[in-house]
Amino acid sequence: MTTAPMMQMLEAVQARAERAYELARARRALQSALWVLPLVVVALALAERPFEVSLLALAMMASVWLADWRGKEWGRALPAGLGGGLLTFGAAISARWVMGDCCASGAGCSDWCIPACSTAGGLAGLLTVIDAGRAANPLPRIATSASLSAIGGAMGCACIGYAGAGAMLIAMSLVLVPGGIWLLRRPLGAQPAR
Repeated sequence: MTTAPMMQMLEAVQARAERAYELARARRALQSALWVLPLVVVALALAERPFEVSLLALAMMASVWLADWRGKEWGRALPAGLGGGLLTFGAAISARWVMGDCCASGAGCSDWCIPACSTAGGLAGLLTVIDAGRAANPLPRIATSASLSAIGGAMGCACIGYAGAGAMLIAMSLVLVPGGIWLLRRPLGAQPAR
């Protein structure tokens, strides 16, 4: 009796098991991406630029799906990234609620919208650095968390104007760049301080 048919059968069973495993991971990641929908609904309800908000919403849902499907450090960054995205989105929407359409009209944007968005961007950057500091390899957490925070803020700013988005990105960068450099200077795989 030859072992070739048995090996082919085992390889086929293993390939089916791997496909089922990856499909289950993809379905679970899709469920995670659907948690972004309430944010998307609010953004679209307030949007003056629904096309841009729709593109940003798709980017956020795709980023969440990809990070959760990828797993490991990428997936572990989702709470901080979604928290930062909600923070930056909330700052932009709150600025609109308090000041009206200040960024759309240009009046009063520097009084409330830009300080609110830049403060939220700095806090989101700090949240990203703190979360990434817990990982042995901080780069995936920085990439995931910072991108979700930036997309969330851009979705909120697409509802009112882009001056706040620029301020948010500058403030986030002012925290992320030195914090990220500090984290990346640690030896790769070194255990973070607890």
